[in-house]
Amino acid sequence: RCLSSVSNLLVRIARVIVEEQRTMLFRLLLATAVVIKAAIVHPDTPNYLSRKLRDLRMSLTDRMAEFLSAYPQRPFSAIELKGVMEYVVLPYLSFSKSVRDEPLVVAPLSVIKLLAAVCAYPTHYHILALRFEWNDHRGSLIELMISPLLWAGLTPHMSNIIRRAVLNLLTLADEPIVFADLEYEDVPKEKGRNYGTSLVLSHIKVIIQFLADAVETSMKTFNASNLELLSRLSAYTPDGSLARKMASTILGHLEKKIPKEGTLKKLLDVIACLMSNVVGPEEFLRRIGPFFSKTDNRAAHESLVRIVEGLVANDVVGTDTKGLLKLVVDLESWDRSRIDEPDHDRRHAAYNRLNEIWNSDDVMNVDLLRIFVHTHFNTLSTTKDISLRASSGSNLRALIQYFSKIPYDEAEKLSFLNAELIHVYVIGMRSQNEIVREECVKCLALLADCFPDHPQLKQLLPLRNSDEDVDFFTNIIHIQYHRRQRAIHRLVEQLSAGKVVIGFDVLNKYLIPIVLPYLANTESKLSALSDEGLSLLNYAMGIASWPKYVACLDSWLKHLDKSEENQKATIRVIVAVVEAFHYDVADVGETVSDDGTNETRVVIRDKLNRDVLPRLIKCINGKSAELSVHRKARTAATKYYSEDDDIKRAPVALATVKLLQKVPDSIRSQYLHGYVRHTLRHTL
Repeated sequence: RCLSSVSNLLVRIARVIVEEQRTMLFRLLLATAVVIKAAIVHPDTPNYLSRKLRDLRMSLTDRMAEFLSAYPQRPFSAIELKGVMEYVVLPYLSFSKSVRDEPLVVAPLSVIKLLAAVCAYPTHYHILALRFEWNDHRGSLIELMISPLLWAGLTPHMSNIIRRAVLNLLTLADEPIVFADLEYEDVPKEKGRNYGTSLVLSHIKVIIQFLADAVETSMKTFNASNLELLSRLSAYTPDGSLARKMASTILGHLEKKIPKEGTLKKLLDVIACLMSNVVGPEEFLRRIGPFFSKTDNRAAHESLVRIVEGLVANDVVGTDTKGLLKLVVDLESWDRSRIDEPDHDRRHAAYNRLNEIWNSDDVMNVDLLRIFVHTHFNTLSTTKDISLRASSGSNLRALIQYFSKIPYDEAEKLSFLNAELIHVYVIGMRSQNEIVREECVKCLALLADCFPDHPQLKQLLPLRNSDEDVDFFTNIIHIQYHRRQRAIHRLVEQLSAGKVVIGFDVLNKYLIPIVLPYLANTESKLSALSDEGLSLLNYAMGIASWPKYVACLDSWLKHLDKSEENQKATIRVIVAVVEAFHYDVADVGETVSDDGTNETRVVIRDKLNRDVLPRLIKCINGKSAELSVHRKARTAATKYYSEDDDIKRAPVALATVKLLQKVPDSIRSQYLHGYVRHTLRHTL
C-alpha cells in the first residue's frame, strides 16, 4: 500500500512536490529496500513470504523508475547512489553460466528493469558507469544490464527490455551530467559520439556476440530490434572472424529469399559495415555478385556499392582487386547534382577501361567477373538510358568473348557458364521489355559460338549461318516481323524433318522463351508470328516427357482460372498443347506390374482421369454451368459470355476429342460422348 501511494504521488502531483519532499520520498524508497533486503536474507523467512518479498522488490524498482520519470533532471547524491547499490542491486546478484558455459554475474529482472529505466534519461547515464565489487568480481552497472544477453536463462521479455535500453543509449543526445563523488568506469570518449554510445561500445563484444547468435538462429525473419542494433553497431565489430560469421549468415538468408525493400537495405548496410575488417573477404567477392541482378531498386544497389567500398577498405584485399572493385563502384555511380540521373562520365569511363581488359590476355578473378556479369545485366535490364543500355550490352558480349579465350580451369569454366552467363539469359528472357530480350538473344548466339562443346549450346549451332537471311538468331530479332516468322517456320520444318536435332530441355530453356511473348498476343500484325510460335510449342510438347508436358498444361489452364483478359490467346495455347499429347496410356483395369515396367502408363492414366480431363471439361463448359441464370434474367455481360465465350472454347473441345482418340477405348467411352455433345453445341 505504501508503494502504491508513492506511485499515485509520482503520477498525479509530482510537479507540486518541492525538493525536500522529493528527497524524503526517494529515501523512503531506500528505507523500503533496506527492509525488503533484511526480510529476504533472514533465515526464518518462510518460502511463501519470500515469493511475496520478490514481488515487493519488483514493485519497489518500478517505483524508482517512476521517480526517474517524474524528476529526470534531479541529481542523485553519492549517499543515495550508495544506498541503491547496497540495498537494491548487490544483495541480489548471483553467479551463473553463459550460453558458452562461461561464468557470468547475473542480476534479477527487477534490477535489469531499473537499469533499463536509467537509459531513458541521458542526465543519469553516469549511474551505468558506477563501479561495484561483489564476491571478488569487479565491474560496472551497465555490465549487469548487458551481460544477461549471453545468459542461458535469458527470456524474451528480458531480451526486449535490454534491447530497448541499448537503443536508447545509442539514440538519445547528451545532456548535462552531474557526477557523484564515487568510483566510475573509465569510458573512452570520441568527438561526435554521445556518452550513451560510448557506454555501449565499452561492452560491445557481448552485444555483438548476442546479435551474431540471433542472426544465426533466425529462420525466416529478423527481429526488428536486432536489425536496428545490427545497423547501428555492426561497424564496431571487434573481431574479424565474428564479422565474417555474421555477414556470411545474413548473406545465406538473403540468398534463400529477398526480403522487403526496407529490411533488405538494412541487412545489406550491416554487411557493408562488416566488410572493412572481415577476414576471408574472398568469400564475399564470390557471393555478392548475383545480388546486383536480383535487386532492382536504387537504395539496395547503393548498399551493395557500400559493400564493395568496404571490401576496398579491407587491408587483406589485394591492390589489383581493389582497382577492379572501384570500377564496380563507377558502374553504379549516380550524379549527385541531379535527381535520379546516372553519372554518365564515370560509367562510360568504366566501360572503356573494362573494354581494354576484355581485349587483353590478363586473367581476371572469376569472382570479380561474376560481379561484372550481374552489374552489366542489371543496367541492361533496368536503365532507360539508350547509351548506357548499349554500352552494358556490348560490354557483356565482350566479357563473354574474353571468358571463352582465357584458360580458366575447365570445371570452373563450366560452372561459371551455367550458373552466371546462361542464368542471366534465362532471367533476361522473362523481361517485358523487348529490347532487353533482343540483347539476350544476341548474347545467346555469342554463347553458342564461343562454347561449341557445351552439351546444350552445341545443339544450337546448326541454327547459326554466315548468311544473315538464313541465320536464326539474326532473323528472330529482325525489325521486320515476317523475317521473324520465317525464322520460326524454318526452324519447325527442320526439326520436324530431322535436319536439326534439338532436345526438349534445350528447346524449353533457350528457344521457347523467345516465342513466348507472341503466344499470348492477339494483335493482327503478330497473328502469323503467333501461329508459328504455337507450331514450335506444339513440336516441343510433342517430344516432352510426361512430367514436363503436364506441368505446361497445368500452367496454361491456371491462366484461364485467373479470368485474364486475353483468354482467346490462352485457349489457342491450350489447344496446341493438348494436340501434342503423344503418351501411352494404361487401360482402366490395368495395375502396376511387379517389375514396374508399366508404372508410367498407369501414372498417366490416373492423372488424366483425376485431373487433366475434368479440367478440360471445365474449360469447355466455361462458367455457363456455374451461372445457372435464367435467360430472361441475364445481363449484357452474361449474355456475351454464354454466346461468345462458348465459341472461343470450342477449339478446346475439338482438340480434346483428338486426345481421346489416342487413349484406350475404356477411357474414351467415359468421355467421348459428352465431348461430342459439347462440340456440337458449341459449333452449331
